[in-house]
Amino acid sequence: MCTAWDDHKKAGIREGEERGRKGILISLCRSGEISVEVAAREMNISTEKFKEYLV
Repeated sequence: MCTAWDDHKKAGIREGEERGRKGILISLCRSGEISVEVAAREMNISTEKFKEYLV
């Protein structure tokens, strides 16, 4: 059970980090600090997919 708990905790931490990273990239893109292309590349997704986050 301890291993299952650790795996669940690690998955939650990774998800939180990813959400935070996405939020920062969206904020930087909206403020004009970075381009959509740079933000998309940092997230390893297409520019079209990243543009969906900006809506």
